[in-house]
Amino acid sequence: FESEGFALFVEAQFFFIWLYFDFSAYSDIAIGVGHLCGLQTPENFNKPLLSRNLTVFWERWHISLSVWIRTHLYVPIQLNLARKTKNRRPLFVSTVAFGVAFLLCGAWHDVSFRFVCWGGLHALGLITCNAYKEILVKRFGRKTVRNVYMKNRWIEALATVMTFEFVTLSLLFAFHPTLFST
Repeated sequence: FESEGFALFVEAQFFFIWLYFDFSAYSDIAIGVGHLCGLQTPENFNKPLLSRNLTVFWERWHISLSVWIRTHLYVPIQLNLARKTKNRRPLFVSTVAFGVAFLLCGAWHDVSFRFVCWGGLHALGLITCNAYKEILVKRFGRKTVRNVYMKNRWIEALATVMTFEFVTLSLLFAFHPTLFST
C-alpha cells in the first residue's frame, strides 16, 4: 500500500481482488497437479468475493484452512464451553470460540501484532454476524428470516458489499506497511 486517503481505499479494493486471484490460482495449480498425479484434490475457494456475510465468506475462502479452524479450534472450544454452561449461553459460547479460533488464525498467518489484530477483527466480525442473526431470529422468527429476509435481493446486495468492504479493510491491518510499525 502506497496511497493515502480515497486512493488508499481504491488500492485496498484492488489488493483484495488481486490476493484472491493470486491465491486461488495457486490452489488451482495444486488441484491440476493433483489430477495429473491421479489425486482428487478439493477446491479451496468457492466465490468468496460474493459472500453475503463473514460466516459465508469463511466457508468459501481458503476452505482447507477454514475447515481446519472449525474442526480443530472452534468446535472443540464451543462444545467444551457448552457442556460447562449446560448450553444456557450459546451466544457467549460461540463468541469465546470465535475469539480464540481467529486470534490463533491470525497468529498462524504470522506471529505478529498486525496479524493477531487481523484475526481479532475477523473474530469481532463473526461475533457481530452471529449476534445480528440472533436478533433477527428473535424479532422476526426463523421462518421469516429464512423465507423473506434472506431472499431479499437488496438486502443481499448490501450485505455482500459490506462483507467485501469489511474483508478489504481488514487486510489493511495485516498488510499496510506503516499502520502497525514492527
